[in-house]
Amino acid sequence: MANTRITIETSTTQKEALDYALQKRGITLTDWFNTKVAELAPVYNIGTTSDSIQTLEELADSKVVLRQIKLQDWAFTDADTTYFSHNIHPYPAKFIPQIPNTLIRMLSLKGERIWDPFGGSGTTALEALLLGRQAVSSDIHPIATLVGQAKTTTLTQEDEIILTDFFESLEVLAQNSTGVAQTLTRHKQVISHYIPSIPNLLKWFHPHTITELAYLRWRIQNLESENCKLLANTVLSKIIVKISYQDSETRYTSKPREVERGDTLRMFANNLSHAKNKMANLSTLLKFRKAEFITSDLRENAIVDPNSVDLIVTSPPYPNATDYHLYHRFRLFWLGYDPRPLGKKEIGSHLRHQKENTGIENYLEEMSSCLTHMLAGLRAGRYAILVLGDAKFKGEDYQTAELVGEAAQNVGFEFVGIVQRQVHSTKRSFISPARRLRGEKLLILQKPLQKASFHLQPPPYKLWPYEEQLRKKEIEIVLKVEVNGNTNGILPVGMTPLEVDKLKRLTFTHGFWAENYYQESTWQAVLENGDAFSVQTNRKDPKYAT
Repeated sequence: MANTRITIETSTTQKEALDYALQKRGITLTDWFNTKVAELAPVYNIGTTSDSIQTLEELADSKVVLRQIKLQDWAFTDADTTYFSHNIHPYPAKFIPQIPNTLIRMLSLKGERIWDPFGGSGTTALEALLLGRQAVSSDIHPIATLVGQAKTTTLTQEDEIILTDFFESLEVLAQNSTGVAQTLTRHKQVISHYIPSIPNLLKWFHPHTITELAYLRWRIQNLESENCKLLANTVLSKIIVKISYQDSETRYTSKPREVERGDTLRMFANNLSHAKNKMANLSTLLKFRKAEFITSDLRENAIVDPNSVDLIVTSPPYPNATDYHLYHRFRLFWLGYDPRPLGKKEIGSHLRHQKENTGIENYLEEMSSCLTHMLAGLRAGRYAILVLGDAKFKGEDYQTAELVGEAAQNVGFEFVGIVQRQVHSTKRSFISPARRLRGEKLLILQKPLQKASFHLQPPPYKLWPYEEQLRKKEIEIVLKVEVNGNTNGILPVGMTPLEVDKLKRLTFTHGFWAENYYQESTWQAVLENGDAFSVQTNRKDPKYAT
């Protein structure tokens, strides 16, 4: 950090406002600044040499890519894995943010589209947004969508005010048990509709907890902001296991205990306050950039358009290891979902393998369906990285990464290599079957690279004759190709998908596509009107991106 110079430009009014806000919290400006630098360091690589690629052509040789990946220290033993909103909600068997952060920088450029097909708590999505990429995160579990959306939300000042008023009112209410009882009695009829049909409900929840959780659901439903509802429901989901009789996140046994009136309200308010502060600090970096979250079964649905993704970074469920529906069982019920159908669908579910008496073959068959859709969504020449752990069925060990690598080749991927990753004892999953893992493996796959004929779309407005000539010259110089023919302004150019970063730099071209390459806009088109393919205008914008 000693050689890093960081300059912050602020007006006098901004500095006075910041000083005043920090004084109210009892924090000095120096302490605040050091905290911000510590938070930004793992994301923006402050104080270290960047390993980000500069051009897509650096990805052409998969052997070089594999060698660079092997040079990384993937253990991240001393790394903080809870920065920003990564710990906003517990999630079993999630991978640490440093893994997608490093891979995204190594294997993609800013503005490109990153997809996590087994999105979990949205770790990859958040890292992609912070690194200036587009993000798609899909998962079969609705809890994954909820948590991912919440942890990547930009809060407005109005949102912060609504949330503060909400948790402060709950804190005041929770201080008086008589007031809590009167409030719940007064609203008894309406909140009764928010109590889910959980089998053996009283075995798992104290009566005070049941009514207060239902009251919170009702109050959240009536918040004026969708962002506030999203964050509040995520916090509600977070506290459900802790406030229940369930022994712990890892032990699905009932352990009754006494619960005082107001305990649930107090716990929720405290956690919402912390979550609001986390998201408020993160919002200055997200700046309303959003990821796309999709709840869907990858085995059955394509999720993304063909040839529209630049990088896949994901950690699929390990075989015979984790039961997500079980560990989120009560959360799902309280949020209006039924976990029981999910238990019959989960890939790699320990209980499902036991009930159906299946082995590694069933897991590989289902993963092959997923890999087929992943291959279709990925662009030619681009990479898919899967973080996997070995499996055990009926006492026999299986090397999951190697077996999934073979399945990937069968559906059309090129196998690049496998890189070992040591898992430190303090970083292992809190799921018992997964805790036995001493290491994980990064499976590196590539979609075969092939040359394509790209069609270059002119701007939607009419160019002057001299601009038409400039357009051709620009294409020839930047792309080092000879331009022949002109079909309604659409110029055909032969090149590989690992050269499209050059296409994005063109000033007098607004978009491009190929038969096996989903259409994209140039930076100039984005600067002028966001997306030249969907926003048409006959007026030229004088701003230039180059």
